[in-house]
Amino acid sequence: MNFKLNQDEFRILRRIYAAGRKAKAPSGMHIQYKKLAAQKLIIFRRDGSAELTAQGEQAIFADLCLTALKDLRDGKPVQLTPEIRDYLSRKSMICRDEENNWKVTDKALEILTDAGMV
Repeated sequence: MNFKLNQDEFRILRRIYAAGRKAKAPSGMHIQYKKLAAQKLIIFRRDGSAELTAQGEQAIFADLCLTALKDLRDGKPVQLTPEIRDYLSRKSMICRDEENNWKVTDKALEILTDAGMV
């Protein structure tokens, strides 16, 4: 999964994710919604609302994981959801330090560098 999405498109995916089945395209945003639908990240329902596909949910999850890693690396306070925490821990991207706080591993730093989030 390697989608080239800009910040507006990720914002739309997050909005749909947060709204659940009630997300409707606001005026002026239909082109971005159609682009996301063409990439099979969202589908349109009969009532005009948008819904995330499995690929859209994966894109959101990946974005949330990268954002959490970036915030941990920068020392910002991060509230990790159990799903993100378990995934990052299982993939050896985060571990506990001496003070029992989460810290980013070298593997995660390499991933952030590859993602351009230096």
